[in-house]
Amino acid sequence: MKHAFAMLAASAAMAMSCESNTAPAPAIDHLELVVSPVRPFYPVHDTARALATVYLDNGTSYRLTRTTWRSLDSARATVDGSGLISMTGPGVATIDVDVEGHSARTQVTIRGLLHLAAIAQSETWLVADTPHVVERPLTVGSADTTVLTIEPGVRVLFRPGSGLAFGGRSYPGPGRLVIPAGGPAVSLEGESAVAESWIGLSFAGPGRSELRGVTFRHCGAAPRFGARTGCLTGAGGESDELTLLMDDVTIIGAPDVGMTLASFVAFAPGSRKLSIVDGTGHIASISPEMAGQFPLGGQFEGNAENAIWIGSGQVRDSTTWVDAGVPWRLVGGVLVEGPNAPVLTIPPGLVVRADAPATFTVATNGLGGLILGDAAGPPLVLEPTGTTWGGIIISSGALVSALTNVELRNCGTGACIALEGVPGTTLRVRNVTIRNPGGVGVALYAEARFDSSSANLVITGAGGVPLSLPAEAVASIPSGDYRFNGTDAIRVTQGTVTRTTSWRNLGVPYQLPVGLAIGNPVGDPTADPVLTLEPGVTLELGTNTIALVASFGYQGARRAIGTPTDPIRFTSATPGIPGSWWGLELGRQVDARTRLEYVEILDAGAGDPGYAGAVRMWVDPGGVLRNTTIRRSPNCGVVLLEGAWATDYTDPSLGNAFIEVAGPARCLPPP
Repeated sequence: MKHAFAMLAASAAMAMSCESNTAPAPAIDHLELVVSPVRPFYPVHDTARALATVYLDNGTSYRLTRTTWRSLDSARATVDGSGLISMTGPGVATIDVDVEGHSARTQVTIRGLLHLAAIAQSETWLVADTPHVVERPLTVGSADTTVLTIEPGVRVLFRPGSGLAFGGRSYPGPGRLVIPAGGPAVSLEGESAVAESWIGLSFAGPGRSELRGVTFRHCGAAPRFGARTGCLTGAGGESDELTLLMDDVTIIGAPDVGMTLASFVAFAPGSRKLSIVDGTGHIASISPEMAGQFPLGGQFEGNAENAIWIGSGQVRDSTTWVDAGVPWRLVGGVLVEGPNAPVLTIPPGLVVRADAPATFTVATNGLGGLILGDAAGPPLVLEPTGTTWGGIIISSGALVSALTNVELRNCGTGACIALEGVPGTTLRVRNVTIRNPGGVGVALYAEARFDSSSANLVITGAGGVPLSLPAEAVASIPSGDYRFNGTDAIRVTQGTVTRTTSWRNLGVPYQLPVGLAIGNPVGDPTADPVLTLEPGVTLELGTNTIALVASFGYQGARRAIGTPTDPIRFTSATPGIPGSWWGLELGRQVDARTRLEYVEILDAGAGDPGYAGAVRMWVDPGGVLRNTTIRRSPNCGVVLLEGAWATDYTDPSLGNAFIEVAGPARCLPPP
């Protein structure tokens, strides 16, 4: 080293000789020694670099790249010729350098234990070795299941970009974290104490990890490849469920989200006191099933969005969402179905907000049920985070689903509630309000029905009609209020009645765009349905449609008996246009059970002259029309297509009126 320094000094002297041949060679003034990187302490197994700078008496300086270094405490640290210091034991080590009689020394404090290799064998991090320092992203797992145990009271410092990843079926193999009960809290924090400086903990199934008395700080950095998902993340698989016991866990200051737990992750029984505070985003993102297991008793405050997000996922086992004290926010679709016949229950008092794609879907391919609200307690309100959300779809095979004391706001672009399925698929609604649905309030398809105990359904502000359903389902409509919508009418999408039933006056008309038929179903010649229309009912028939009774050999009857103050009306979907629909047709099998009394028939009578009329009869059972008004027919009032009249319906004693009828009041077809 003396030779190396002599060369440096000679070079300096030669440079100065250009200015003065008499200037003396510069001499060493002093040495300075530093250790890089600068840390308050260095854990065992860590390394650092000693750097020496020579300062000459002429003010110039040189960094020594190689020199003779010495550790005065080799049991604690060693140093090689390049100045690389290796920490070997706890304590204070002195590093010394000497150059031509000038020396410098520094001390390094060695404390704790550095972890910088994947953990493939079970081990315990002891309080005696604290703080434990994690150098980089480390995996924990092996084919035989690796368990990392952290004693209560341990402090773990994570360097920037580091973290711990537990388990995985394929790589690195199952891995678990266990923090036993009792003792002081475990602290997981960034070594630099800078927000989002380390990644966090991630868990993959299978297996159970146990976190007790843990505080997270400075975590939530994005991994090298991927987006930020919070300080604690977990994901399982259908055969590799991950279970987490979380008891007195606190996450402080997470960016974007405190915790993200995907499908096939479960909170273990006994989980409690989860706190997520002072984050720059929302509290957590979880699967739908986990909302029924969410640990209670902690605090959720100071976050930019104090809400728990529920992402897309399936509810496979019956669960009841808990009241975590903050809103639930649906950001994806919730599917409720499976071989275990799951029922999702959302009790009263919860605040549930939903994004545009959020939808509850029940029993698409299997059994499932949905219970919202309860008669006791405050109303359950489901509302959008923006302008709308997806709504509820209940499919074939669903168990009885029920909404009680519920308000649904701004839901659905097609229908807020869509109910479809085979016989037995029902929905019970009691004290339910659907407010401002984007299209239809409730749409029923195929054999779906409202449950017979339903009552007090209010649909208001719909962009379309409040209700859309087949004719067979009309009788199941509960009492309620269906006014103040884009179209105040109940749309009957499939217009065949094959069972005896009654249609009530619900305060708005029934809209029949495809007409209406009453008769026994194909394959059941014994059926003999009777449709009874109660006073005040209005039917709006679509253009060129017809209302058939017992036509083409099918049995059936219609009873439309109004009152003088509350008549029954058959009218056109385009009112005021004579002949815009065909009218009522009574088939050959009609009998005296069919009666039209205190009925108004408006704008009917389309068809060929002589065969067309507001009422077309193939036979006249007698006494069908009483106190009935036929208005604005472009052809006949009443036409008998076969046989002879049994009743003269123009007889004043019957009280019938024919107003603005272009043809005769009573017609027979041309011979």
